[in-house]
Amino acid sequence: MRKRLLQSCSLFLLLLIYANTGLSQMSAIKGKVTDAKTKEPLIGVTVTYWEGIKTLSGASTDADGNFTLSIGTAGTVIFTYIGYKQLQVPASRAASGRLDITLEQDIAHLEEVVVTGLATSVKRSNLANDIATLNAKQITGVTVPTTFDAALTGKIPGSNILSNSGAPGGGINVRFRGVTSIFGNSQPLYVVDGVYFNNNAIAAGLNTITAAQQGGAASNQDNPSNRIADLNPDDIANVEILKGASAAAIYGSQAAAGVVIITTKRGTPGETKVSLSQDLGVVIPRKLLGVRHFTAQTAEGTYGAQGLDLFSQANGQSWNYEKELFGHAGIASHTHLSFSGGNDKTTFYVSGTYNHDDGIVTNTGYKAYSLRANIDEKLSDKVNFSYSGSFINTYADRGLFNNDNRSVTLSIALATTPEFVNLHSVNGIYPDNPLGASNPLQTVALITNNETVARTTHGAEIKISLYQNNKGYLNLVGQAGFDYYNFKTTSIFPSALQFESNGNGDNGVSIQGFNNNLNLNIGAFLVYYAKPGDKIDFTTSAGFTENENRFDGILNTAKSIIGVQTNVGQSAAISADQTRQRNRFEGFFVQEEINYNDLLIATGSIRLDRSSNVADFLRYVAYPKASLAFNVNKLIGSSNNLDALKLRIAYGESGNFPPYGVRSTQLPASNIGGLGGSTVNDPTVVLGNPDIKSERQKELETGFDLSIFKGRLSLTASYYVKTDEDLLLQAQLPSSSGFATKWINGGTLQNKGVEIQLGIIPISTSNFIWTSNIAFWLNRATVTKLDVPAFPPPSGGFGTTLGTYFLEQGESATQIIGISPTSADTVWGNGEPKFQMSFAEEFIIAKNFSLNIVGLWKYDYQIINLSQLLFDLFGTSPDYDAQTISDPAIDPEGTPNGTIRVDALGVTSKYFIQQAGYFRFREIGLYYNFPLKQPDAIVKGVRIGVSANNFFTITDYKSYDPEVNNFGINGVATGIEVNPFPSSREFYAHVSFEF
Repeated sequence: MRKRLLQSCSLFLLLLIYANTGLSQMSAIKGKVTDAKTKEPLIGVTVTYWEGIKTLSGASTDADGNFTLSIGTAGTVIFTYIGYKQLQVPASRAASGRLDITLEQDIAHLEEVVVTGLATSVKRSNLANDIATLNAKQITGVTVPTTFDAALTGKIPGSNILSNSGAPGGGINVRFRGVTSIFGNSQPLYVVDGVYFNNNAIAAGLNTITAAQQGGAASNQDNPSNRIADLNPDDIANVEILKGASAAAIYGSQAAAGVVIITTKRGTPGETKVSLSQDLGVVIPRKLLGVRHFTAQTAEGTYGAQGLDLFSQANGQSWNYEKELFGHAGIASHTHLSFSGGNDKTTFYVSGTYNHDDGIVTNTGYKAYSLRANIDEKLSDKVNFSYSGSFINTYADRGLFNNDNRSVTLSIALATTPEFVNLHSVNGIYPDNPLGASNPLQTVALITNNETVARTTHGAEIKISLYQNNKGYLNLVGQAGFDYYNFKTTSIFPSALQFESNGNGDNGVSIQGFNNNLNLNIGAFLVYYAKPGDKIDFTTSAGFTENENRFDGILNTAKSIIGVQTNVGQSAAISADQTRQRNRFEGFFVQEEINYNDLLIATGSIRLDRSSNVADFLRYVAYPKASLAFNVNKLIGSSNNLDALKLRIAYGESGNFPPYGVRSTQLPASNIGGLGGSTVNDPTVVLGNPDIKSERQKELETGFDLSIFKGRLSLTASYYVKTDEDLLLQAQLPSSSGFATKWINGGTLQNKGVEIQLGIIPISTSNFIWTSNIAFWLNRATVTKLDVPAFPPPSGGFGTTLGTYFLEQGESATQIIGISPTSADTVWGNGEPKFQMSFAEEFIIAKNFSLNIVGLWKYDYQIINLSQLLFDLFGTSPDYDAQTISDPAIDPEGTPNGTIRVDALGVTSKYFIQQAGYFRFREIGLYYNFPLKQPDAIVKGVRIGVSANNFFTITDYKSYDPEVNNFGINGVATGIEVNPFPSSREFYAHVSFEF
């Protein structure tokens, strides 16, 4: 890494050539910028003076829209403002010393600048890819998202986003354009202000308690949260999503699952702005399922003589334990304070945020403290420096949920407990559950399952102008990123718990994990821009990047803890498991962009990458990219109705390096006669492959963009074919090898999809504006090649009896199969929706009222719902006694629902694979901006409002929420439910002040 930096510095010294060009006579002018429609002043508009392609001066509008700028006589004054069309005005218009202008809103986002390379960008009107963007208003302007990834749901065409759990603190599966990998990484790369942001999900070792995976190893059934949840949404200014290889190829080997580029807020020159906001809310369950109401007859029929005796002891009393456990109304508080401002040399943005969210389950919740400082410094006319830094501290108490083979998690313990059994404490002592392995009231009161994160990120960029004149420039850009977090998990199960002290337990367990993760990235880029003629320009960029990840995690498990001690040293038996990884990635690239009069825009690039995770780590792998955009309106000429019509096509390739350790065999430790060693002949170990290579993605995308009636109607349509080759798989081996499976590259997935976005402004008057954005998308994933026998993917289910995802050549990669009376492999459903639609409606009334509504429709997909089956097996399903379903093939008519579903076991899987399509009003926000006209007042603005998150859902799904995914953030299977933490709804009141 040091060698690369020295090479970059040497390159800088060799290319340090300055052009000496004379400047025209400069004089100061004043002006004001207002909205063309509302005539209101625009604050923070960037005003720059250019001669040719050289920027000679700049300014920013103040709270009243005023600016002062030094200009010459022959150049151009350019006005730029997010959400508005750029305006270029000849300097000669300011001959009187004043320049008042109006800006029109960029309704179709044609002027929006989008990243196309590691050091270059382009206007959306010239872009050859469909890149989704979100601004700060779309992320936090309607309601309060608990985490950043949750704020993405329903807002990105081509995505499928599911919550792994309703537990506070996150846990979100984000997938773009279908299935990317089976055993490899399937989550996008997150880049925050140039820093490669780690998104690991680290298990807490709860399998020791639940035995969800036999053998006691940590697993993806531990309900871990992924670390992108640490990012503070309030600090985000803009998000760009490169959904496939055709756009993300410049990121090479880490871009197969897409790239999410996040830019945080920065200061602008002018008076210091202070912003303070306070949100207070209430968190309530989205849905409670209800309980089965028993009679003496049904109590005896379900639980025998013991059930009848317990029912008689209750003497007519009953207890709704679901409501007691999951029915709490929690309080949510969110405070954000920021300062921004600066002058023409230095600008800054500093913020602090505090979040406190109670969970709907007793003794669960989430706290987050966040600090950020972003500084931009103009060191000279030729050198600019930017710094971004943050510190994050979070605490999440997540309860005990999900899959469980000991009936001790809260939901499964609830399933074992009928309403007539009294489990409440007397003088602080909880009784044992006579019909189950645990007392859920005791469990929720006594256990600890906490995640604590201390995280700091730092990014820096230096931009040096090596050469500049009216025909071109040469810039050197250097970047560096540092992302470190300490992640601690603490899970305490005291010996007083029923399942710890009943003879089958461990007499108290303390599980403590200590994890350190460090991401480092550096890069150096040269960008050369040349404009040899009035109608053509070239942008050439080249450079290198280097990334390193270091992870060290220790999980200590102590059993038979002494008394009320929690230290792992205060126990009779201790075991430790350590995971250490070090990954290194290195890449070089060159990219050429050619723009002919904004009519034809062509881009070509090649990236060369190598990694320590593949067999031949010295060999570079090439990832090419090519694209072409054709602005038809530039050829035929714009009319009063046609603003823009662009045809585009793009092709790109990217990679997915295999996970750490796949190229070698990781043998388990053994102890024989007190002598340590490694177990060689172990069928649970996957044999490494010294010839393993990266997965490769190839994507072709084509489409068009249309804007008419001055942006009142815009349409974007895209079609893509994405092929993932050399898939990482596990091949069966003969038993004589000593191993059951071996890592290989041996399969191909293909995703085909359509994405359509429609923007409409049906009404636009001085007192009422209605803006509507509608998106439609679908994806079809197919296994086109499989070099191993058909198989269920990791965490794809629990076998064909209950339903499982199943990969086989020529079939959908997300099909769900199960048994039927006539076949053992009937296709009962699919985990991918047939299509999705999102709706974002904004109404601005009398300039100061705004109403925003965000909705999401997922049509026709299935979830393997095993929660209902577990309640059926224990006889506690709310509809157990109802007779709303009928299946004469299993039971005669008049049989209770619960009996039919239980009797279906071993006969058919259709009752466990359930329709999960839904329509949801995800976000609703109503706000009022107080019109404050006094320019000298301390308070510059006041905004109040109310909002709701997950407000209303229409679905036939039979459990808590159709957005469920119990088995982590990676893999093919994204819709399996086994008694998760229930989801919630949030309602907020908001107030914010600008000073």
